[in-house]
Amino acid sequence: MFCIQCGKEIPDGSAHCPYCGAEIKQNQEDIFLLQKKENQRLEEINFVKFLLLGIVTCGIYIVYTYYKFAKTVNKLCDGDGKESPNYIVVLLLGMITLGIYTQYWMYTQAERLRNAAPKYNCEIPYGGTKVLLWGTFGNLIIVGPILSAYYLLKSANLLIVNYNQEIINERYVISQYVGKKSKPILILLGYYGLRIILIGAIIGGTIFGSLGDSDIDDSTLDNIYEDEENTGEEETKSEKQKEKQYDEKKEYLDASVEQLQRKPDEYDGKAVRLQTEFMILADTIVTSTDGSYIEIKYDGDAYDKAGNSIGKVLSGDSGYVEGIFVNEDDFPYIKADKIVLVNTDEETDEDTEQDTEQTENTYILPNSDVQSVTSDDLKGFTYAEAQMAINEIYARHGRKFNDSDIQEYFDSQKWYHGTIAPEDFDEALLSQVEKNNIEFISAYIEQVALPNAENPKNLFGEVEGFYTNLDTDQVVYIGINNISDDHEGILEVGRGDSAPVDSATTMETYYLDYISDGTVIITDEKKGQVLRRGYINFYEDELYLDWDTDGMTGTYIKGQVY
Repeated sequence: MFCIQCGKEIPDGSAHCPYCGAEIKQNQEDIFLLQKKENQRLEEINFVKFLLLGIVTCGIYIVYTYYKFAKTVNKLCDGDGKESPNYIVVLLLGMITLGIYTQYWMYTQAERLRNAAPKYNCEIPYGGTKVLLWGTFGNLIIVGPILSAYYLLKSANLLIVNYNQEIINERYVISQYVGKKSKPILILLGYYGLRIILIGAIIGGTIFGSLGDSDIDDSTLDNIYEDEENTGEEETKSEKQKEKQYDEKKEYLDASVEQLQRKPDEYDGKAVRLQTEFMILADTIVTSTDGSYIEIKYDGDAYDKAGNSIGKVLSGDSGYVEGIFVNEDDFPYIKADKIVLVNTDEETDEDTEQDTEQTENTYILPNSDVQSVTSDDLKGFTYAEAQMAINEIYARHGRKFNDSDIQEYFDSQKWYHGTIAPEDFDEALLSQVEKNNIEFISAYIEQVALPNAENPKNLFGEVEGFYTNLDTDQVVYIGINNISDDHEGILEVGRGDSAPVDSATTMETYYLDYISDGTVIITDEKKGQVLRRGYINFYEDELYLDWDTDGMTGTYIKGQVY
C-alpha cells in the first residue's frame, strides 16, 4: 500500500507512515491510485478559448496551446515510433522555411492522430490532407488556417475523451501504430508555387500600370468613361429584357379564393392567377370570401386586357391578379406581378370564351410528378377522377389519348402539349416517383374508388360521423343505412338549442342517395310521401348542406365542435 501524503510504499496494516508520520486511513491505497490516475488525465482543448485568447494575446496563447498539444499527441500516439518535437522548435523552423515546416508539422500530427484512433475504439474521418489543404489553399478565403487548426484540435479531443475513459476504467492498451504513406510535398509545392505566381503577377501589374499611366491623356480618359457609361446602359437594358422574358415564360396556376383558403399549403410559393373582385381596405388591395381576406401586395398601376396602364386599382374593380401566393399563418397574401382589370359591361361572348380557354391551367394532382401521392390527396376521389389523375401523369410528358373525351379535356389545359401517340409512348419517360404514384392511384381505384362506384354505401361508411355548423351549432349525423336497401345512407338531424348531441337529444331521420362526384340527395319520407329536401357535397373533413330550410343550409365541420 502507499501513503497518500508522501506517495511512498508502506507496509500493509500500518497505522502511520514511517516516512512522514501521516495517519493511514482505510482504503488509502485505492485513494492514492485514483488520484494518480486523475493526474494522468489529459485536458481537452477548448477551440473557442484557443481562438479568442490567441487574438487577445497576439498569438502567445496559440503558441502555448500548440506547445501542450505536441506533448498530448506524443502521449496519445505512444508506441507508433514517432515523436513530435517541442513546438518551440517547430515555430523556429517555420520562420526559417517561411511557414512550410509548420504546415508539414500540422499534417504529420493529424496523420498520427487518425492512425492512432483505432486504439481508442473511434474513427477520425479526415486526416492530414484536409488539415494541410485548409492551411495552405484555404488562405485564399482567409478562414482556411482557422479551419485547419479546428480540425487538428478536434481530432485530438476525440482521442482525449476515450483516452481518459480508458485510464479511469483501466482498459487502456497500447496498440501498434499502422502508418499510411502520404505525399504532402505535392500540396505544399502546388500552394507555394501558386503564391509565387500570384505575387509575381501583382508586382508585374503594378510596374506596368505605373508605366502606362503616364501615356494616357485626357481624351483617352473621356473615351474610357464614355465606354463605361454605354456598357452600363447596355447591361441595364439586358437585365430588363431578361426580366420581361422571365415574366413571359412564367406559368400561373388558376385558383379561386376558396381554393387558396382551403389548401394554402398546396399553393404556397407558387405562381397563381386569381380571378376576383378587388377591395381597398386601409390603403391595401384585398380580396375575400366569407369574411376571410387575402392581401394583394402591389404598388403599380393596373392594366387593361390590351396591356395599357389604366391607373390605380379601386374598390369594386373586377379582373385577375397574377403573382406568388405566400401562406402566412396570420394573413396570407399574393405578391403580385400584375393586375388586369376587366370591364364586364363591354366584354363580348367571344372575349369571355377566350379568357376561359387561356385560364384553364389546372391540375388534378399538381405535384404528382415530383411528390409521392398520399391517401389524403385522393380522399373523396371518384373512380373517374382517380383514373384521370393517372392520365394526367402521362399527359405531362406529351402523351395523346385514344378516348376523345380525355383528349378534349387535356387539350383545354394550357400546360398540355400532346405530341406522342399512345402506341409510341415510352414508359422510360416517367420518373420513379411518377411510376410509384401510378401504382398507388391504381391500388386506390381497385380498393376504394371502384368499390364505392359499385356500392355507394361505402361512401357513407367513409364519411360516417357527426358534423357541426359553427354558425348555428346545428349538429347532424351521417351514416350507412342498415335498416333497408331502399336508400344508401341516413342523415340524422339533432333538434335542440346547441351542440353537443347526447342521449337526451331528439334526432330526426332523413335518407341519402349517392348521385355522383361526392354529391348526394336528401329524401324525407313522411306520411307515405317522398319529398326531396336538398343536397350534400362532401369535402375533406367537412360537408356543405344545401337544405330547403334556410336555417339548415351551410358548411358543417366533422365532429361535435362547441
